[in-house]
Amino acid sequence: RGKHKPTYTPHYDCGDYVVIINAKEINFTGKKKTDKLYTWHTGYPGGLKQKSVRDTLADKPEEVLRKAILGMFAKNNMRENISRKLRIFPGENHLHEDMLPPG
Repeated sequence: RGKHKPTYTPHYDCGDYVVIINAKEINFTGKKKTDKLYTWHTGYPGGLKQKSVRDTLADKPEEVLRKAILGMFAKNNMRENISRKLRIFPGENHLHEDMLPPG
């Protein structure tokens, strides 16, 4: 959110973008890959769906990190604005390589 900047204001998002690479190489301790379930409802009767972390990692490894990070954000109106500045890529290649600082 830009707390390190002198122009920081609590109600305004003046932070930087965050780029995370190698999301497919995330590790879990214990039995979290098989026991942890992501649950959602489709909106239709009987539409309760579940997917394990192992299946989600196989399909979209960046979504596992995205859900974990969004769960740590404050549940307010700023959450959506901050989450737009989060970029997660499954491998080493990403679109923002030319924006890296030199060195």
